Amino acid sequence: MYYENTSILEETLLVAWLIGREKEYLLQEFEFENRTHQEIYKIFKRMYLENPEYNTGDAYLALPPELREYMLNLECNTPTTAAESFAKELLHISEQKKIRRLLKEIAEQEQDVEPAEVVEKLMNVVRRANTKLSKKSVEVIEEIIERIKKGEKDERILTGYTRIDGMLRLHRGNLVIIAARPAMGKSAFAVNLAANLVIDQHSKPRTVVYVSAEMTEDEIIDRFTACFCPVSIEVLEKKDTDAEKYYEEAGTFACYYPIHVVDKTNNFEEIRTELERIRQKEGKLDIVIVDYLQRLNSKLRFESRRHEIEYISSSLKSFAKQENCVVIALAQLSRAPDNRADHRPVLSDLREAGGIESDADKVMFIYRESYYNKEANENEAEIIIAKNRQGKIGTIDIYWAADYQLFYESVRRLSAREKWDRIKEAKGNG
Repeated sequence: MYYENTSILEETLLVAWLIGREKEYLLQEFEFENRTHQEIYKIFKRMYLENPEYNTGDAYLALPPELREYMLNLECNTPTTAAESFAKELLHISEQKKIRRLLKEIAEQEQDVEPAEVVEKLMNVVRRANTKLSKKSVEVIEEIIERIKKGEKDERILTGYTRIDGMLRLHRGNLVIIAARPAMGKSAFAVNLAANLVIDQHSKPRTVVYVSAEMTEDEIIDRFTACFCPVSIEVLEKKDTDAEKYYEEAGTFACYYPIHVVDKTNNFEEIRTELERIRQKEGKLDIVIVDYLQRLNSKLRFESRRHEIEYISSSLKSFAKQENCVVIALAQLSRAPDNRADHRPVLSDLREAGGIESDADKVMFIYRESYYNKEANENEAEIIIAKNRQGKIGTIDIYWAADYQLFYESVRRLSAREKWDRIKEAKGNG
């Protein structure tokens, strides 16, 4: 049996210690999640080490008044028959968390680590847990150790936005949802991300695919050119000599760092086939951007459109894990935010669109106050990180330049453009 909520395990164990059962089963305070339980257990354990024969009365007297009342309520409402098995289960959960935490720390190491040190740390935890690692954990450990032996660093997949990267980190296998009301700038933000993500930390190209169920490839090129150069969309629409030089400038970058565009179908199965074709050609997929989720359909039959969206969302998550890539899927929100005094989106708005939120590893919302209030600054925007497994949530202020289809921080240009300028300068000096 495995308990996701460890509270009942901790409560049962504390009552067992209070009345004198299973006291020989020693744990460490930090193996309790609840801070109050940690404090109580610390007192009981200290008493036991000083006097193994202490009784329930002694235990109550050793507690401060507020903790004494807390324990009295627990004793009245908690059975103790399973104390030993609960103690073992609590220890098992604690050790499994240590293993996952250690794996995460190793995976994110920036400094050199000796493989022997990795193995020793993991095996110490596993031996104490008296349990076997899952097949998946063993594969992850072997992969990490092999990478360390080769001297490889953990890949940092950065969005190019410093504040976002300070709170949120993209990992292979992630499904990332970016949601907003219509005309908030979802597609523009996605194109900005595609441009930034196509260059890795070593200035080498990543395989980035932009799946568009809404825009044509020509429209995507226009938006990419506008945000990359940057130049106004109005200038590009003239298709004159001035526009031509900007297309040429963006095109030169794209020759070195191409973004693959899939825009001929809205059918999920056909899109998946096309993604597999690109993977076979390029050898791998790194980033897949889907614009946008509710525009896709499936050849399978479903009871409702909601179930169809749930199937596509779940399949995208599976695809990300299978192909070891990051999938970024855009989603359109219902009118729910429009009907509130505070129009900022919340996770429950996304739940109305099907099971998207439960599949996602990370959820970001785009919000612009000027969308609702014409007197607000039209250049101000917010990226709301509403879900972030193993990371922080919060709101990041950002700027929006509609003419350039560009989201930016302090300087009105993409990080991709800054990298490209440095690359060209280095080549010129070389």
